[in-house]
Amino acid sequence: MIIPLFDIYSLYVCPPSIVQPNEDKGSIIITTSRGDLFQPLWYLAFKSPWPGFDILDILGAFATVQRSPDDEYTHLIVRPTANIPDIQDPPDEQQLSSSSSATTGDPVKQAIRDARWNVFERLSRITQLSRDTAGK
Repeated sequence: MIIPLFDIYSLYVCPPSIVQPNEDKGSIIITTSRGDLFQPLWYLAFKSPWPGFDILDILGAFATVQRSPDDEYTHLIVRPTANIPDIQDPPDEQQLSSSSSATTGDPVKQAIRDARWNVFERLSRITQLSRDTAGK
């Protein structure tokens, strides 16, 4: 499943606690701007290094991530106020046939698209690692 960055409303990033024996797993929960709540991604402290803060750093390169004043583990994804062209929608067939530059594309849009896929690829690797770890 692919979730566009600005469809994410918040991330609940709770690291594992090594001090408390019952709190040895961390979790990341994604809430969308429509209110959908995805299943938590669990990470066991003794199985793999905690990636939660790395995820926040990566997302912070592409969007403003703010810690919620209500909860220390909740981080809000702030939408930009400026109008950003929507690169999620595929172009119409008429636009593709009438524009010869559609195959090369705008360099800025291409850079944004490449960066977005780079983030998604990293998140999918983390998800796959958590599934592999949970399966063991």
